[in-house]
Amino acid sequence: MTIRHLDGDAFSVDIRQHRLFVDQRTGTGAERGPTPVELFVASLAGCAAYYAHRYLLEQGWPDEKLTVECDWLMRAGTPHAVGSVRLRVTTPGPIPATLRHGLLSAIDACTVQNSIRPPLPAVSVELADGTADPISVQDILHHQANAV
Repeated sequence: MTIRHLDGDAFSVDIRQHRLFVDQRTGTGAERGPTPVELFVASLAGCAAYYAHRYLLEQGWPDEKLTVECDWLMRAGTPHAVGSVRLRVTTPGPIPATLRHGLLSAIDACTVQNSIRPPLPAVSVELADGTADPISVQDILHHQANAV
C-alpha cells in the first residue's frame, strides 16, 4: 500500500490494483475523497457488513438487502481520536431468535474491530528523509528517555 500527496490536503491511496483518494473537508465542496477518519470508520462498518453477510449466507438466510449504517463521535481533547462508533445492521427481514445471537457474534468477530481491541497493534513510524540513517519515533522516544 502506498500513499502519495497530490495537492492541498489530498492523497492517493494505492492498494493492489485499486486507487482511492483521501482528503480533508474544506467546506468548499472541492473534495477528492473521504477523510482518513471516515475511511477508518468505513473499514469497521465494511468489515461488520462482510461478517454479517457471510453469517447469513452460511445460514441460508437472504442477505440481498443487508445494510450497515454507521455514526461516530470524536473523543474530546487531544490526541484526536475516534471516541465511539455505532453500527446499525439492517437485515432483509426479521431474524429468528435462534440466529440473532450468532449474527451478533459473527459481526463481533470482525478483523478490523479485533484490531482496535487490546492487545492493540504495534505501529511504527520510520522517517526516510534521504539522510544516511532512517530514524523512527521509537528511536526518538528512547533517546528522550535516556537523556533525562
